[in-house]
Amino acid sequence: MTRRPDPHGLAQADAALPDRPAGMLLAGAGASLLPHLGHLPPLLSMAAFAMLFWRGLMQWRPGLRPPRMLLLPLMLAGLAGVVVSDQRLLSRDAGVSVLAVFLGLKLLETRALRDVQVVACLCFFLVLTAFMYDQSPRVAGLALVALWVLLAALIGFQASARHTASTLREAALMLVQAAPVMVVLFVLFPRVSTPLWGLGAQTGRGVTVLTETMQPGSIGELTRSDSIVLRARFDGTPPSRSSLYWRGPVLEQFDGIAWSADGSGLHDPGTVKMRSEGPTVDYEVTLEPHGQHWVFAIELPTAAPTDTDYLPDYRLTRRDRITERVRYRVSSSRAYEAIHEASPRTLRRLTYLPATSNPRLTKLARTWLAEGIGDRAFVARAIAFFREQGLTYTLTPPTSTSEHSADAFVFESRAGFCEHFASAFTVLMRAGGIPARVVTGYQGGEINPVDNYLEVRQDDAHAWTEVLLDSRWQRIDPTAIAQPLRIEEGMARAVPPGDPLPFFGQRAFSHLARWRNHWDALGNGWNQHVLGFDRARQSTLMTRFGLAGIDETRLAALMMAAAGIVLALVVLPLIIPALRLPGRSDPAHRLWLRFCARMARLGLERAPSEGAEAFTCRIAKARPELAPQVIEIGRIYNELRYGVSTRTPERLRRLRQCIARLRP
Repeated sequence: MTRRPDPHGLAQADAALPDRPAGMLLAGAGASLLPHLGHLPPLLSMAAFAMLFWRGLMQWRPGLRPPRMLLLPLMLAGLAGVVVSDQRLLSRDAGVSVLAVFLGLKLLETRALRDVQVVACLCFFLVLTAFMYDQSPRVAGLALVALWVLLAALIGFQASARHTASTLREAALMLVQAAPVMVVLFVLFPRVSTPLWGLGAQTGRGVTVLTETMQPGSIGELTRSDSIVLRARFDGTPPSRSSLYWRGPVLEQFDGIAWSADGSGLHDPGTVKMRSEGPTVDYEVTLEPHGQHWVFAIELPTAAPTDTDYLPDYRLTRRDRITERVRYRVSSSRAYEAIHEASPRTLRRLTYLPATSNPRLTKLARTWLAEGIGDRAFVARAIAFFREQGLTYTLTPPTSTSEHSADAFVFESRAGFCEHFASAFTVLMRAGGIPARVVTGYQGGEINPVDNYLEVRQDDAHAWTEVLLDSRWQRIDPTAIAQPLRIEEGMARAVPPGDPLPFFGQRAFSHLARWRNHWDALGNGWNQHVLGFDRARQSTLMTRFGLAGIDETRLAALMMAAAGIVLALVVLPLIIPALRLPGRSDPAHRLWLRFCARMARLGLERAPSEGAEAFTCRIAKARPELAPQVIEIGRIYNELRYGVSTRTPERLRRLRQCIARLRP
C-alpha cells in the first residue's frame, strides 16, 4: 500500500507537529476558550482545558498520543456531559459546549496540516460565539488576541522554519490590512431592530437586581455589588448628589413584613398629574440590562421617553423586559407638584395595615392622634422622632425573628439599612391614617472624571417614603433624617467601619478607584460608539453624507461597493510588485539576465524552463574553461534569489564581480 506524498511532513502517525507553530496553535485555542469560562459548565470547562494540556504533553512526548479507539468514548462522554448540564439540546449553551468538546477532541487527533486547519476553524467559531454572551471590550480584546495568534499559527505551519516573531508580525500585518474593510462593514452594514439570532443579553443569572418586593435585607444584598446600573450624561451642570433620587418600583402592599407592588393602584388611580414648578434638568441615560420592565429617571420625569410608558405612580416602564442595554433621553423637574386626587378605594389601600401588625408603632401613632394634631404636624413629629432615636445605618443589622419587623428596628435593634428606615416610617404614617407608600430605586451616583458621565451602581440602591398630604405626594427619606451622611456623601461614608463594602468602596483600596474610572470610561466609550451604533445613529451618519432615507437594499449595495474599493486599495499595493517583471525590481535578476545575454551571444541560449543550476551545468559541459566561473555565478544567483540569510549586499557585489570578470 503506497502512502500519499506529504509535502508538509505532518501526516506521520508518530511525528509531532513543529514546536513553534504548534505552541501558537495551543495558545490560540486557549485564548478562544477563555471568554467561555463563565458560561460553560464547570466540568466541561475542566475537560476542555485538560485535553488542551494533554495535547501540549503530546508535543513533548509523542508517545502520549491516545489511541483512536479511545476518542469515540471520550466524544460520547463529552456529549453526555452536555446533555446532563443543559437539557435543551438546541440551545445556545449546548451548541457552545459541543464546540468546546469537539475542539479538545480534535486537538488530540491532530496529525496533519488539514487537522490544524480544522482546529483553527473551530477556534474561530468559538471566538464568534463569545459575543453571544458578552460584547465588552475585554471579550473583544481576547478575541483579537486569539485571532492574531491563530493566524500566526497557520502561517507558521506553512513555513515552519520561520521564527515566531516573524510569523507574529505577519499575522499582525494581516489584521491591520483587514481593519479598513472591517470599518466599512461596521459602518454600512444594515442594522436590524433585534439582535442576530434573537439572542439578547441574558440577565438575572447569578445577579441580584432590584425587584418589586422589599423585605428586611433585600436592598442591603444589592449593595454588596458595585456593578454599574446606569450612566447619565447631563446637558448642563449635574444636580447635587443629594437630589439624585432615581425612581424605580413603587410598593404599596404590606403584609406585616414585606412590601410589594400589586399593581392595583394602576387600575384605580383617581386623578393623577404632575406639574413642574421650577427648572428642569435634561440628560441622557444608558441603562444596563436588568431583566425587569422599569427604567430609571430622576424624580420627577416630566414626560415619558420614546417606547416608554409613564404610569400613574410616576415611574417609567417598558412593555418588554430590558435584556439589552438601552439609551433614552429624559427631562426631570427639580421643583414639582405630584398631584393625586385619590379615590376612597385608593386611600383605603394606601393606609392599610394588617390588624396585628407592629403594635408598638401603632400605639405610638394613636398616642399622637389622641392629642388632636393634624396630618402635617403628625409627619413633623414622626420626622423628629426618627431624628432623636439614634438609629444606626449599617449593612449588617442584627437578625430579628420578630414578625413585627418595623417595631424590632425602631425599639430594639435601632440598626438597619435603608429598607428598615423606609418600612418603619411608612408603617408609622399608615398607623396615623396618612396615605403612604415605599419607593425603591437608587440614590446618588459618582461623576467619572475621565468621561464626565455620572455612574450609578448597585451599592447606590435605596428606599424612601412618599406621603400624600393635601392631595400632593411628598418625598420623605427617613434615612436622610437619621443619617444625612448617606445622602450627601454615599453609603461608604455612612456605614460603620467593618461593614462588608464592595471592593472599591473599602478605604484600603480607594486608591485603585482611578484605574477603575479609566476602565469604566473605556467600557462606556465602547458601549456608546461601537455597541450603541444602531439604526438611528447610522441614519444620522448617512444624512450627513447626503444619503438621507436610504433603504436597506441600497445601503447593502453601497456597503459592497465601498468594501470592494477599500479592499482594492489595500490589496493592489501588495499585488502590483508581484506582477512586475523580476528584472525591473530585483538587482540580482538584472545581473543574471545580463549573464544570460552574454552566453546567448556565444550560442548558449537559456531555455525558458531552464533553471540557473541546469543552465550553468550545461555551459560548463560545453565550455569547460568557463566551468568554475559559471558554476559560481549560478550558485550565488540562487542564494540571492531564493535564500533568506544569504541575501546580503556583499553577495550581490560578488555576483556583479564574477559576471564582470567572465571573459569567454
